[in-house]
Amino acid sequence: MAKAFDKAMFNQVILVMSLAVSVIIAGPSVSPAWALTWNIETVESVGNVGLYTSLALDSSGNPHISYFDETNNDLKYAVRTGSTWNIQTVESVGNVGLYTSLALDSSGNPHISYFDDTHTDLKYAVWTGSTWNIQTVDSAGNVGSWTSLELDGSDNARISYEGNGDLKYAAWTGSTWNIQTVDTPQSGMEKSSLALDSSGNPQISYHCHSNAGGHLKYAAWNGSTWDIQTLETGGGWMGHHSSLAIDSSGNPCIAYSVGGGAGAMKYAAWNGSAWLGETWHGVGGELYLALDASDNPHIAYSINYLRYAYRDGSSWNKEPVDVGTNLGVYQCVVLDVWGNPHISYYDITNGNLKYAYVGPAAIEVEIDIKPGSLPNSINLGSKGVVPVAILGSEDLDVSEIDQETLEFAGAQPKPKGKSGNVGSLEDVNGDGLDDLVVHFPTQDLELDEDDEEGTLTGELLDGTPLTGTDSVRIVPDKD
Repeated sequence: MAKAFDKAMFNQVILVMSLAVSVIIAGPSVSPAWALTWNIETVESVGNVGLYTSLALDSSGNPHISYFDETNNDLKYAVRTGSTWNIQTVESVGNVGLYTSLALDSSGNPHISYFDDTHTDLKYAVWTGSTWNIQTVDSAGNVGSWTSLELDGSDNARISYEGNGDLKYAAWTGSTWNIQTVDTPQSGMEKSSLALDSSGNPQISYHCHSNAGGHLKYAAWNGSTWDIQTLETGGGWMGHHSSLAIDSSGNPCIAYSVGGGAGAMKYAAWNGSAWLGETWHGVGGELYLALDASDNPHIAYSINYLRYAYRDGSSWNKEPVDVGTNLGVYQCVVLDVWGNPHISYYDITNGNLKYAYVGPAAIEVEIDIKPGSLPNSINLGSKGVVPVAILGSEDLDVSEIDQETLEFAGAQPKPKGKSGNVGSLEDVNGDGLDDLVVHFPTQDLELDEDDEEGTLTGELLDGTPLTGTDSVRIVPDKD
C-alpha cells in the first residue's frame, strides 16, 4: 500500500530543508515585502485537513477545492459562494482521498481523481448536481497515486497517475475507461502533471528514478504512440516536483525542482524545435505552474512558507504570500479572468486548509456628490439623503454596475420605493450619456467634521471593483 501521510515525518523533512535554506541564504534577517495585496482565508480548521489540494475557478470566479481530511481519512470538497465556504465529504469509506486532482466541467460540476489507499485503487468522483457518482478507474495492483486530471472538450476525463511504479494514463470514452502504460521507469515514478493540447492529446511531465539518479521526463501522445523525452538527469530529486502547462501556441512549459535546499527551481519551455531552460530560484521546493494570457509563467511554491513568482517579460518577480512556519505545501495555483492568482494550500503547523487570492484592481470612476451643487455641503444631523451620481463615460456603461454592492462613506444605498432598486439612470451632466444616481441616508454616513472627501465603492456585474471620490463640506457635527 502507498504510505499514508505522516505529519511528524513531514515536519522533519521541512525542518531539514529549512536548515539547508538558511545555510544558503545566510545573512541578516529581513521582513519580506509584499508587491501584491493578498487576501488569505482559512477554509477548514476542524482536525488535520487540507492535504493534496487541487483548485479550480468556475465561470463566476468562485473557488472549488478538493483535498484530503487526514483526521478522518476522507476525501472532501469545498466551494465558496459569496463569502461562505460549503464543505462536503465526498467519500469516507476507508482511507480515501489522497493525491486529489480537481476539474470543473462545462456545467460547472466538479470532477475529482484520487487514490483509495485502503484498496490501492485509482478512483474518480463526479458531482451530478444532486449526488456524488463514484467509480473505480483502475484496480490492477497498487495504482492511483500522483493523479492529475483534465477534461476534454466533451467533458470526458483524462487522468495521469502512478501505477505499480509505472506512469499510467486513463481516458473515459463515455462508457468505459481505456487504460495505457505510458512509461516503465527502472525504479518507479512520481508526481505526474497532465495537460491536454487543443486537439485533446495528452502531455505529461513526471519524475522517475533509475540507477543513474533522478530524471525529469516528458511524454506526449502523437495520435498513435507516446513520444518520451528525458529533459534533465541529475541527483535523486531531479524533477521531483514538476508542473506542466501548455501555452497558446500548443507548446509545453514545465516548472520543476532540482533537489531541496541545495538545489534550484527551473523553468523549461518548448519553442517548437528545442527546450529553452532557465533557473529562476536558487533553492529547490514544491511548486505549481499556471500560464497567463500572454504565456507568462506564474508559480506558487513553498520553501518553509507559501511564496509566489511570476515572469513579466524577461524578469522574474518573487514575493511571499503567507509567512509563517511550515506553510504552503500541497499548493495549487490558478489565474482568474483578470490574470490574478488564486492558491489553495495546506498549513502544516495548524493542520488547516487555506486559500489565498489577489482580487482585481479597482477601476477609478468619476462621481458627483449632490449633482448641481458646489460646494457639496452635507449636514450630518439631517434625516434626509445624499444623492451621489456615478458619471457614465465612453469607458463606463453605468448599467453594468452591480447596484447592490455600492457604498458611500460606509453607508448602504436607500432603496427606491417598493421596486427594491437603489439607483436611477439620468444624464446629470448633459453629456448625452447615462449616469447612475443613488441616494444614501445621511445619518448612516461615516463622516466627521474634519472630512473633506467622500468615497464611493462597489463592483461591476462581472466583479470588478470600482471606486470614486469627490469633495465634501461638512456643515455641523453629526451630534
